[in-house]
Amino acid sequence: MLKNALVALTVGCLLWPASRQAHHSQAMYTDANGVISITGVVKRFEFTNPHSFIYLEVTGAATLH
Repeated sequence: MLKNALVALTVGCLLWPASRQAHHSQAMYTDANGVISITGVVKRFEFTNPHSFIYLEVTGAATLH
């Protein structure tokens, strides 16, 4: 019985869609009113696994196009 449960669990994990496991939201990349344009000076890059970051020095406000 334990063997059948382990087989079922393994098959279930293999068949689970990869898209359901994603944890990224698109909310920070999009805006309902348009595209956000930011102009600034790149101060630092961080290339880390699994996320990378770009740090900007920005003056003024972001503009929507």
